[in-house]
Amino acid sequence: MGGEDPIIGSKKVQEKFSNDDIDSLHKDLYAKALSTSSSSSSQNSLSSSQNSTPLSTTSTLSSNSTSFLAPSQVKIDTLQWSTIEWFGHGDDWKNDFVRWIILALEEKEEKESNSIERGLTVIKRETNEIFGVEMIDLDCYNFCIDLITKCSIARLDFDKKKRNELLRDIFDHLQMEFDQANLLIKTLGQMSSEQRSVLRFMTHQKIQARIAFLRTTLKTQKTIDDMEGYHCTTNPYYKNLREGIKAVKASNTDLNKKYGDIVNLYNELSVENKKLLEKTKKLEAENDQLSSQTEQIKQESFVKELIENCAKITQERENKLKLEHEAHIKEIQERNDRIKSEHEAHIKESKESNDKIKLEYEAHIKRLQEHNDKIKSEYEEHINQFQEEAEELRKEAKSAQKEASNYQAALGSATNVRWSDSTLNNPIQLTKDIEKFQHSLTDFTKVKGKSYKINENAAKQLLVKYGCKANPNDREIKNYLAAALQRMILETIFHNAENLYKYANYAGTFTDGHLESFIVYYNHHLVRYTNLLTTNREGKDSITAITPIKIRQQVYAALGSRGFATSNHSQIKKLVSEILGKMEKYREVVDEEKKKELNSEAEKIIRTGMQLWFCLKAQEPVPKIQWFKPGARIETHLMVGSWENENVKEMELDFAFFPLIITEHDNQVFNKAQVFVRPKQTGTKQTGRFQQLKKSFLGGSIF
Repeated sequence: MGGEDPIIGSKKVQEKFSNDDIDSLHKDLYAKALSTSSSSSSQNSLSSSQNSTPLSTTSTLSSNSTSFLAPSQVKIDTLQWSTIEWFGHGDDWKNDFVRWIILALEEKEEKESNSIERGLTVIKRETNEIFGVEMIDLDCYNFCIDLITKCSIARLDFDKKKRNELLRDIFDHLQMEFDQANLLIKTLGQMSSEQRSVLRFMTHQKIQARIAFLRTTLKTQKTIDDMEGYHCTTNPYYKNLREGIKAVKASNTDLNKKYGDIVNLYNELSVENKKLLEKTKKLEAENDQLSSQTEQIKQESFVKELIENCAKITQERENKLKLEHEAHIKEIQERNDRIKSEHEAHIKESKESNDKIKLEYEAHIKRLQEHNDKIKSEYEEHINQFQEEAEELRKEAKSAQKEASNYQAALGSATNVRWSDSTLNNPIQLTKDIEKFQHSLTDFTKVKGKSYKINENAAKQLLVKYGCKANPNDREIKNYLAAALQRMILETIFHNAENLYKYANYAGTFTDGHLESFIVYYNHHLVRYTNLLTTNREGKDSITAITPIKIRQQVYAALGSRGFATSNHSQIKKLVSEILGKMEKYREVVDEEKKKELNSEAEKIIRTGMQLWFCLKAQEPVPKIQWFKPGARIETHLMVGSWENENVKEMELDFAFFPLIITEHDNQVFNKAQVFVRPKQTGTKQTGRFQQLKKSFLGGSIF
């Protein structure tokens, strides 16, 4: 044929076959294949001379194919002829194998099913045989077995998806382009089942020819039919030849009879020869037995002679050893006697020497004992003398120590700035007094109950003043207002305490109502002047430096005990009026009995607050009273409030209603700040370091 083969591709597949592609191209091919043999009007077939039905084979041709003859064609279809040439083309066993699988996949005729199943079984056995003689590697073998298995599965129910997947793998292996593969499948579908059967037989014979060559070369089979005739046993010409040979043999009966007589004679001679061989073997066995007995007798005689010679040699050696042993024993005995004599002489000499040394040792011991007694007497005399001198020194040291203790006690009392536990100004007692004051202040600022009426607008303005951003409801606002009133009262008391010295300066002349102010005023100046004495005058004592602190402590301790402790004190009365006036803006007491008690309660609160302020000033170092700013980070070790530990990082301070009281020198906390909290506001900056506490406090220290 001229030009390029329309089916065989010359380059690798440029695009992969998907299931949908093959399915769409072959949607009607199987239906056409089933109807081809019965539709003579639309079918092109091979010529009648080449379309005669072949004999059935043991490998690929159906046993029923002789009963289904394709109708004659006017001429050979060129595509079908090209298809036959393609299946006969090539010399690669593996390509013949996959081409046969294509034909098996594309056969839908039920009458060919048994033939194809037998063909799959035979090809699988032949593949195993080729692999067994190592003519293909393991990868090739696995590829072939996998195709056989998938072909069997796809043909069970003619699964279209599995068939398409298998065809895609085959065309990929053959490196066929999509349009060429499509044309091949279409042409096979237009053929009759008899034509496809011939193609399977032709393709399979190429494989079987290789099997016949392997068997003939390696002699792996017993009969000619299974070796050089393997690929011909299914050939009709070879079968006719075999039948002709049988006919010739049947026509020559004389030769067959003679051949039978020769065979019988050969069999009789074979039996006789077998008997002679058995007798020969028996005689050889008897000869071997006699030879063995003769050899055994020779060995026994040799062993007996050998034993006698050994006994003779052993006796001679024993006699010689006995003589040598007796001579050696005699020599040892003489040597022992000589050593014993020398040892006895040495013992006698050693005893005489030991007696002499013993006498000399006893005399030397006696002289040492006398010398030791003399030294001991002198030593005891010196010891007694030293003990008397030590006793006198101890008495002098005790006297000096007592004198030094008196000086130290006097100096320690003067320089110690810490209050003892027995005083009312010690830090522990002061902390307890602050807690009591908190409870009293809470009772004084109550706003709940029928006895009180609050001004909500004024209350909210007060909360805004302290930076409160909470929006409390009608019930919560009373709690917030009570806290805000506490802070207002504390700020008023501490402000007046801080400015006491100014009142003395304004008064000019002394009056009893300004006694505390004058004491604070002159204490302030006295402390200042004693500090100047320390810095401006020379000296090495420790009293001068501690004097300003001691003066401040003693003055404020006295004020903490008796300051404002009198009825109708003018400054206290003024503060009572000021505080109650401020409170009435936010809280009105409607109960008349409560109103009568307000003045005395306010006076008590103010006096206690002022005295606590004096006690704080009596401490060394002086604690700081500090208010946290709104929005500050929650410091659980410095604050008291209502929050959950797991949510503390999400909260911030709303406003404080009782200050933090702490010493900056050693961070001793006298009282934690009491605060309200709120969720964090966006953009709020917070700090938790104590060194930056002043940045978080509103107004800093009041001192």
